[in-house]
This record gives sequence, structure tokens and C-alpha cells, in this order.
Amino acid sequence: YQESVTLIGDEPHLPYQRPPLSKEYLLGKQGADHLPLRAPVFYEKHGITLRTGETVASIDREAHRVRTNKGELSYGKLILATGARNRVLPVPGAERALYLRTLDEADAIMRRMGEASRVAVIGGGFIGLEIAAAARTLGKAVTIIEALPRLMARAVSPPLSDFFRDVHREHGTQVLLDSIVREISAGAVVLE
Repeated sequence: YQESVTLIGDEPHLPYQRPPLSKEYLLGKQGADHLPLRAPVFYEKHGITLRTGETVASIDREAHRVRTNKGELSYGKLILATGARNRVLPVPGAERALYLRTLDEADAIMRRMGEASRVAVIGGGFIGLEIAAAARTLGKAVTIIEALPRLMARAVSPPLSDFFRDVHREHGTQVLLDSIVREISAGAVVLE
């Protein structure tokens, strides 16, 4: 694509890799300086304008204009790549829980896990299991709480679910299946 591109994102960071957030970064084995997808010079060289820390407030499709919290701009073609949002658990104490989708959230989890001796991970999907493994590696007592009868039930076969359950238990993680969280009160709680 030869035309100019403007990339608007609400995070204050350069575009970065998210998979390491629940692995090497959470363990302190990879610094934030290794997360960016490209160096700033790449974007300049390829005519890509980064507008970080901005949120789109409205789109005027007829006028081909986008209004953000920091101003307006016009566009020829518009791509909406909104990503996903965390589901918020509707229980008392949910405001104490941490989520992992962004670099800033990974930093918050690292701080909280550094202070905690016990970590509860609500959700037995890929991210939850990676956070649980990182917490165990850091010497924390870990409990995984999953509402479904098996881990990663929406993504993998029952034998693979059993394998990951057994691996986590072998490493000292308590795995609670078919469990519903009614209240959050633990020190370091991460929701997937």
C-alpha cells in the first residue's frame, strides 16, 4: 500500500506484541523495550502516522471524518480494528481484579503478584493458564478457578484439557473446575 496511513490507538505505547505479556514479560525475562513490533523509524519511513493515546469519539461516514479525544482528521478509507474487551465478572469485589490485555495491565499484574503470596486466576483458558504458570514459577501459591467442567473447553479437546490440568496440578497449582466465583477478596486476582 503506497498511500499514507494513520493508526489511532488508545494506548500510549508503540504497537507491540501481546503474546509475551503473559509469558516472558510477566516473569521479568523480557523487557518492554523488546515488545514493540517495529522501531519508530519504520513508521516514519513507511508513511505511517501513529496517534497513540487517542480514542475515537465519532465517525462521520458521509464527510469521511473521524473525531477523537484530541481532534479530527479526514480519511479516504477507514478500517475499524477494535479488538476485544474483557468480560467483567458481576460479583462483589470485582473492582479488585486485574485483567491482561495490555502492557499497562501486565505491569499492574507484575506489581500485585510481587506483593502477594497467593494468586487466584479466574478462567482456565490460554491466558489464564499462562498467568498461573508464571505465578507458580515466581513461587506463588496459585488457584485456577474455572466455571466449565474442564480447562480450555472452548478451544481444545478433552484429552488436551486433561493434560494441561494434570501439568498444572503437578506443578502445585490448585485447579477448581465447575466452580462459580461469588465474591473476590484475594490479594492478587486475575480474570481471564
